[in-house]
Amino acid sequence: MSKKSVPPIMALKVRQWLSSWDQVEYNPKERQAKPEPSFYLFTLPAQDLKALTGVYRRSTRGGQPRVKDPNVQRGHQEERSEAIREFVKYGFPWCEMGEAKRKMPGASSLRKPGWLPTAILVNILEPGALRNGKTIPANDLINVHDQDGNLATIHLPASFSGPNWEPSQVFPLEVIDGQHRLWAFERFNAKGDLYSGDT
Repeated sequence: MSKKSVPPIMALKVRQWLSSWDQVEYNPKERQAKPEPSFYLFTLPAQDLKALTGVYRRSTRGGQPRVKDPNVQRGHQEERSEAIREFVKYGFPWCEMGEAKRKMPGASSLRKPGWLPTAILVNILEPGALRNGKTIPANDLINVHDQDGNLATIHLPASFSGPNWEPSQVFPLEVIDGQHRLWAFERFNAKGDLYSGDT
């Protein structure tokens, strides 16, 4: 039986560039290459995004501490992720209430959905990208195909199988902003739909 192919993800292409940015001195050797003049908006299940970034594996993978990993935004602060986790599960103000207050009569009426309507920013690695001394191979790449107008399709690696997926060499996405939101789901097995807006 053949393996089911991974369906593409629809994305919105957004152009954003100021003429003054052309005057910036870009230096690829210092990891300061000139960026593309556009970005993409799309959604992914949070568990899939975690798998594609490897954000929850970096504390042990290769023995490199998260704080020294060049592929993550900053060192992980567990208390911050815990606060986000509580907010998503219970909303405000329940997320900030102690156990004693949660047991008071009528307290359960204070539980709410904990929406996180902000995007998680990620960088899609390009062919030939080098990370931790390894070049990302073609089978680990995420491919972006522009369509007519402002639409695009995002194609995940053909081998992608969901939350437990591992790349053969290099994770195809790296988090620029929002890693604590991803780490918030590290010990959170949510039932239902929980998506991340990504750019």
